[in-house]
Formats: sequence, C-alpha cells, structure tokens
Amino acid sequence: MDVTDVMASSNFIVFEVDNSIVDNVYPQHADFTFYGGLYRDVNLISVPDAHFDLEYYGGPGIMVTPKPTECGGATFEIEAFVKNADENFTVQYTILDEEGLEVAYASRPASAPKTTIFLPDAQLWDFENPYLYTVEVNRVEHKETLDNISTRFGCRTYVIDPEKGFILNGESYPLRGVSRHQDIMYIGNALDADDHYADVKRIIAACGGKARKITVIMPFLYEGRQHKRTTRESLDCAIALQELINMGVDNIITFDAHDPGVEHALHKTEFDNFFATNVILEDFINNLPEETVAEKEAKTSVREKLKVAVPEREHPPGSSPRGSHYNRCPCRSA
Repeated sequence: MDVTDVMASSNFIVFEVDNSIVDNVYPQHADFTFYGGLYRDVNLISVPDAHFDLEYYGGPGIMVTPKPTECGGATFEIEAFVKNADENFTVQYTILDEEGLEVAYASRPASAPKTTIFLPDAQLWDFENPYLYTVEVNRVEHKETLDNISTRFGCRTYVIDPEKGFILNGESYPLRGVSRHQDIMYIGNALDADDHYADVKRIIAACGGKARKITVIMPFLYEGRQHKRTTRESLDCAIALQELINMGVDNIITFDAHDPGVEHALHKTEFDNFFATNVILEDFINNLPEETVAEKEAKTSVREKLKVAVPEREHPPGSSPRGSHYNRCPCRSA
C-alpha cells in the first residue's frame, strides 16, 4: 500500500481490520473456525523517488524466466521494474553460479530494462542436484549504485499432467504432502512465529526418517527479517532454517521472503523464494472441478464466489500488489 500522498511531517498511522463476511474471498466454509484480526507484521518502508517497484506482482521488483534449450544451454529472460526512472539511470544484471562466480552480465537503460541472456552449458535444477543461480540487479546513476535487489532461481522445466502426475525435466515424480491448520487451542488463528515453527517441527519429527525427501513449504518465513529482531521470536531466521536442515529437511520453499539474503545461511541446501501468490490462486480457481447441474441451478458454485483481485493498473489478469517489501540495500529503511 503506497501511503506517500497522505504522509506529512508528523504522522500517526492506524491499521484497522474487521471480520466482515466477504462473499468472494476463499474459503467460504470449512470444518474449522474462522477468526478475524491482524496477526502479521506491518512495516513502513522508505525508498527514493526512483526505485525498484515494491508493488509489482507482489514480488521484489524483478522477474526471471529461465528456459532450457535443446543444446544444453538456457536463456534467461530478466526484467526489473523501476518506478520513476529517467535517462540518467541504468539497470545492471549479474548472474552468479552456485559458487558465487559471475557467469553472465547485461546492462540496460532503466526506461527499457528487459533483457535476455544466453548461458551455454546451464546446470539444470532437479531433486538430486538442486542447482541455483543468483541474479543481482543494481540501479546505477553516474557509476553509483542507488538501489539493489537479488533473487535465486533454478533452471528447469515442469509439467503437471492429470495422468502422469508431476514431470520435472522430462521425468515423472510422485508427490505426496501433508498440511496443517493454523490454530491452537485458546489462541485461535493468531499464532506467533514460535507457534508456527513448533508445529513445523512436530510434523517433521512425526515423519521419523520414513520420508525419502522432505520439503517444507513456509508461506510466511519464520522471522524472515533476521537482522530486524522483535520481542516475539526465540530464534532468528538463519538459526531456525539450519535447525530444520539438521532435522532432515532437504528443501525449503517460501513466498516473498522479506530478506532474500537469509538463503545464504543454508549454503548449498535448496531454498526457493517465490513471488507468485496471485498465480497460485488463479490456477486453483481455474482448475476447480466442473459445476454440477444442481450447483448451476442453485447458483451455489464455488467458482462463482471466487476471484483474484486485479488492481487498477497495467497488471496482467490475476495479479495484485503486495503490501510491503523489505530489501537489504542501505538506501532503504524500515
């Protein structure tokens, strides 16, 4: 949420929420109690007038699309989204391999930052060798870096087939998962970071070494701002992630880690940071089971009650801006 226009020299900011029923927000009904309230962190972010867009697609302001080629290489389509750019700025892209060595570089004007980079002999990401590249993006003016963002990504192809299941790089893999409810007796949904983390460890411990590979999906990364401590958590993010790895976790997936640099605490362990909440929801809605005749006649179809909000700006269908983002660049403050 951009509050620039309503800010003054002195401000008192209040966030107000309620538990009103909204007909087009999932879920509509379930076998557990729904609660209201604000139980996630709210941060005030200050950035220069020209900056990587904090509201684009709910991500950090960069999009990377790796496409493996038949010759064994890969093309990387990369685009950074800059607000209030002018002819004085350039956007510089640097791709690093898993060892931190530069393997490709490109520079574009900030007014047209999209670029495509070809890398011969690209390493594919798979379950046995989760190889990750890093792209670092700098916004530069007169040889001075004024803003920077980065993200890690794997080079891979995947298909979800209703008959063959999940296909990664042309090979089929069986997938099985477990889920959990976000509630605790006498607390409801307002779990703090320690409650979530304890639940994750209970599930991992219950596996008892029976799983061939354990992937933990943490939509809200435990204390993702490891350099910005509050009074609620017992561990910082880096130590928590290392503890999960020591329990036998092979892969950690999160969405919108506010400090992507926490990935360095895991060294070569696979850590995926996705910014695709809106894409997941849209795909879920589009692939709901076909309506029954009774549902159509009664107009009780779940599909009719669900939608993905589209902001009033030039976003593709299904996209929605995120509330806030924190980047480790010194020019940003939170």
